[in-house]
Amino acid sequence: MIVDLGGANGNIYDLGYRHPFTEVTVVDLPPALRCEMYRSLKMEARQVGSGRIRVLYSDMTDMGTIRGGSIGMVWMGQAIEHITEQDSFRLYREVLRVLRNGGHFCLDTPNRNITAIHTVEAGGGWIHPEHKVEYSPSHLRNNLESAGFRIQNQLGICEMVRTWQSKRFDYTDFVTGAGLSSSVDSSYIQYYDCVKP
Repeated sequence: MIVDLGGANGNIYDLGYRHPFTEVTVVDLPPALRCEMYRSLKMEARQVGSGRIRVLYSDMTDMGTIRGGSIGMVWMGQAIEHITEQDSFRLYREVLRVLRNGGHFCLDTPNRNITAIHTVEAGGGWIHPEHKVEYSPSHLRNNLESAGFRIQNQLGICEMVRTWQSKRFDYTDFVTGAGLSSSVDSSYIQYYDCVKP
């Protein structure tokens, strides 16, 4: 069983996940509580082959209706940056509670090393008005490990070689940079596969 946190804008299955599963529970706020640009997004429970997609309208930091130790993987795509750092630790506790031992917490998020360069000409700030925080890889790794996760794998997505070397944002990196890279610090997106020990 899989939990997809913040999946209203596209759940893991609809975004291309093709491995067998029995159930994906998509967790996101009810439409009325989302920011205006996301209120029209619909989450629908449905059968998909031999699996089922279920919807849970809830704050990501409170998965109280999901039984502890029952989940094999929690996915959080481009969502950790939409909650405060304080709330992220509440979320990590909930993820650890619902995951079975050896279960995976996989997440990706923009890399502040690069977004700080990207936003400098606009006066700084975050790359999206709804972001509460944008993490550097060292900051996020430290938080994940101090919360109790073991990082099994980490990757960069869209390596920004020219931007990283010159410290000036270069849009050609989106075309020429490696799609997946071991250079997390210099990639636009950082990805982690964390395990509950």
